[in-house]
Amino acid sequence: MKYKRFFPILALLSAFVVSGCGATQPSSSAEPSRDSSPSTSELSTSSSEEKTSSSSSSASTSSDRSSSSSSTSSQQSSSSSSSSSSSAPAKEYFKKDIEVQLDPGIKDAPEGETLTPYNLSFRFDDEYFLSDPKVYNKDLSMLSFGASIATSDKAGGNAFLNAAEFKDISAHDYDVTPTKDTMGYFMAHKTIDEYELVTVSFRGFNYAMEWANNFQIGKTGDHEGFAARGAEAYAAFKTYLNTYANGKSLKVWINGYSRAGALSNVLASLILRNNELPITQDNMFVYTFEAPASLDEANALPYQNVHNINNQADLITFIPPSQYNLYRCGEDYSIYDPNVSTIMKAFDPDVTIPEFQENDDLGEMVTTDFELRDFFLKSIFEREIEEGESTETYANTREQYVDNYQTGLSNAIGYLFSLKAETRAAMLADLQADLMIALGVIADDTGAAAADFIKTYLDRDEVVYDPESLQADCATLIVGVQNLFPMLLGSFIMGDATKGNLTRLLDMHYPETTYVLLKNAHEKPEPLIS
Repeated sequence: MKYKRFFPILALLSAFVVSGCGATQPSSSAEPSRDSSPSTSELSTSSSEEKTSSSSSSASTSSDRSSSSSSTSSQQSSSSSSSSSSSAPAKEYFKKDIEVQLDPGIKDAPEGETLTPYNLSFRFDDEYFLSDPKVYNKDLSMLSFGASIATSDKAGGNAFLNAAEFKDISAHDYDVTPTKDTMGYFMAHKTIDEYELVTVSFRGFNYAMEWANNFQIGKTGDHEGFAARGAEAYAAFKTYLNTYANGKSLKVWINGYSRAGALSNVLASLILRNNELPITQDNMFVYTFEAPASLDEANALPYQNVHNINNQADLITFIPPSQYNLYRCGEDYSIYDPNVSTIMKAFDPDVTIPEFQENDDLGEMVTTDFELRDFFLKSIFEREIEEGESTETYANTREQYVDNYQTGLSNAIGYLFSLKAETRAAMLADLQADLMIALGVIADDTGAAAADFIKTYLDRDEVVYDPESLQADCATLIVGVQNLFPMLLGSFIMGDATKGNLTRLLDMHYPETTYVLLKNAHEKPEPLIS
């Protein structure tokens, strides 16, 4: 589904939904400095990155049990794990290239054609898990991103884990209709030397109504929705360990993209701070990508084994804002590159992420991705309140957001993402095609026009709803658009430069953008200054 095609009305709200609201900026908004931009030559399209005509997620492999890892950090396993003596032959560890399909999200298909997924290759190497989890490993980071993509659906997750020779694979909530209370994830384990490696990989997209959970922030403490799901995953994790790895020396690998990155943070924090399990920073590897912040400051401890990799131009990782007091645990790294358009072109010549263009269409000069990001954050979450004015339409604080928007917005988004992808795309196309209907929906703050419009598509997909509740939820949604995103009402008269910049802002969160920036990053991405 192309959110950018629907930009004139609800693009920014779509960005709020695209990966999970509940995101927030890290403890510091200081931008990392870079001496130079990495070369893009390594990203030229190769056989491991070519598109495939298959339309379903899958993983295929080629074995190589004797080749060594290409990463310096991945070679840091102890000599006792590699050989018994200087004369003994080196032990051959399991290695395999695993191909994972990723559906394109920022590429428009020519008329009459369908988009084919990217076929991306990721290197699995048992030796990655014999290194120090507190040392960032780019190869393991890439592999973790591959796992995050693969487990977005059941077939892909099973194929990936089987290819890596994991066993006792458990897929949770992939065979049920998603609700606000479901959470897709895989658990599996395999033996490496004397260790039992247990992995947890959360579903980061393709989760329909689970999106609504992202908006359940709560007034205090950890992000309410993520914390509830994380607690469930923690209980299931303990049960899984007791069933398949009881009494064994453990290694743990947790990963996730977007919403799944937030859940990974919650699970990692619960494991490390509860001290109930024989798991420490020395035997748990955690890699997250574009993760919304989910933890109260007291629980967001700076664990060295938790590596959060973010594109600092990705608006999703900054919503809600810092004043909501939500953070990520572990260490944050930036893979932002101002040359992302060029880097993406090297990956796929048909992808168009607009180049940033300086302009003052928004009432002030905007010269960088960061300035545009901050402009929208300020306009949404730092609205000036006049003396004596009611705050019933504001979201400057967590309390205001929960009181004014949380229930209705969560429910409305839940309804929208209960629709099949093709139905949702048709609804957005129909709304975009008729300006008068679009304006009528946005202008009616009772929610009646929006509810009447949405009912057609809910009925088409046989989604059950209560008409009165639907209208009330739509009213909250429309009030949010009118008051939190007023600039969208003027989007029809914005210049091409601003529209292009906003499209670029949305494109920053797509997983293929994360992929190319991650692959192009230095061996260790720039740490964010705390």
